Amino acid sequence: MVDNDYKVGYLAVTNFQENTVRDMDAAIQDLMKKGMKCLVLDLRFNPGGLLNVAVDMADKFLERGVIVSTKGRDKTQNYVYQAHKKGTYPNFPLVVLVNNGSASASEIVAGAIKDHKRGLLLGIKTFGKGSVQSLIPVGDGKAALKLTTARYYTPSGVCIHEKGIEPHVKVQLNFAEIKALHEHLAMINIDAMINETKVNKVNGTETVLKGTVGAKEKPQYIDMQLERAIDIMKGIEVYAKRSGAP
Repeated sequence: MVDNDYKVGYLAVTNFQENTVRDMDAAIQDLMKKGMKCLVLDLRFNPGGLLNVAVDMADKFLERGVIVSTKGRDKTQNYVYQAHKKGTYPNFPLVVLVNNGSASASEIVAGAIKDHKRGLLLGIKTFGKGSVQSLIPVGDGKAALKLTTARYYTPSGVCIHEKGIEPHVKVQLNFAEIKALHEHLAMINIDAMINETKVNKVNGTETVLKGTVGAKEKPQYIDMQLERAIDIMKGIEVYAKRSGAP
């Protein structure tokens, strides 16, 4: 939780690998057990990864509709990926943090959430990498050319490539703030690796042991974009209470 009073959960996704959605499921289930009421999903500096993982992640937040489509020179490369109700998370308030380091698979998730009005995007415009590249053999097959053969389109039909995804709420950072943010997120990732669960087998069962970081305290970093997201969540919660919403 990044705010215990308002039960604001936080989840940073650094890439899209085979186990990413499984790990996200486990993290969100844990946050929900702790009473999470809303979530901040951090996709900043996430360069992307596997297309199917991006589709599966977006599907977790959407019950129906198009997630992303591909359109290419060859009609066989035209494909539409749809969301399904099964396995969808509860409709808790959602803010997705993005910046110009959010690319490819990150933009697929952000674009789907934005177009379906499932949550708010906050930060700055994403990178704009929405191309499908294929290796085309040339000559005797000993060489190949990498060509763009298709492009990704958001549910509303907007081409991601070279355009990026605009956030609902723009929160600009100066160069020094961006550098500090990058270092802060990298340090969080390192700490997560240090604290990664270590498994010992005891009598045929697996016992979970958590590592610890050095006792020396690090100076507190204030993430302005995350703080703005938390403020938005607080406003949503206050409004819900005043309007009598559950």
